[in-house]
Amino acid sequence: GILVATSMLGIFTTFSRSPASTSGRLDWQQEIAHCAASNARVVKIAVYYDGSAENVWWMSMTPAECRTHLK
Repeated sequence: GILVATSMLGIFTTFSRSPASTSGRLDWQQEIAHCAASNARVVKIAVYYDGSAENVWWMSMTPAECRTHLK
């Protein structure tokens, strides 16, 4: 019983994520649609590489490139 309890505790601590990494929500379809409708030459699109809104890098795309991804 003790082994099962400690292994379950280990599973929860290993696979749990901090609130900062689960609070950010990214809607790719909305980001690409916003980019496609933009009048700017280049639009920066947010990319979460680890699921955290705190750790974001930006990808630059033209509206024409974004329109090709809507199809």
